[in-house]
Amino acid sequence: MNITNLINKIIGNINKYYLRNVLRIRVGKNVVFNGMVAFQSRGQVEIDDNVVINSGNKYNPIGGGSKTQITALDGAFIKIGEGTGMSNVSIFSCDEVEIGKRCLLGNGTKIWDTNFHSISFVDRRGADDDVISKKIRIGDDVFIGGSVIILKGVDVGNKVIIGAGSVVTKSIPANEIWAGNPARFLRKINV
Repeated sequence: MNITNLINKIIGNINKYYLRNVLRIRVGKNVVFNGMVAFQSRGQVEIDDNVVINSGNKYNPIGGGSKTQITALDGAFIKIGEGTGMSNVSIFSCDEVEIGKRCLLGNGTKIWDTNFHSISFVDRRGADDDVISKKIRIGDDVFIGGSVIILKGVDVGNKVIIGAGSVVTKSIPANEIWAGNPARFLRKINV
């Protein structure tokens, strides 16, 4: 093992200790953090076994300098399923985001279960209390291309493929390929 790999392993172990003992994030076995992942957790975050999270241009050269950010606000819940891999993603939850097993999330993917602001211009002038959040569920064995945006209330079925650059505003049934802005059905996948 060369010195760089040893240093990366030590940093990864420090990061896992911090997540488990300071932020109270449940981290499974054999979870790999390549680069510094920005966590903000006032809610609950669970990362299952064998998950790989890349953060930064060094670990995914198409990253363009972005890093992985995972945010769970008060009362929110984020679960990342076993064997899932992701690079330079943004997951932001006010409610619930559940990502299934063996999913691949492409560089720059954004998963947001909230609209962040009221649609009323009057409310946005003040406290902006009329913010809507709805659960997002992503099934098992889903492939999400780079720079995809998945918005609140979406349920993505098992074995779905979402093309790069898509904006997903409605639920997608299992075993289908979708792409576009807004994302639309392209074809079924034979399984």
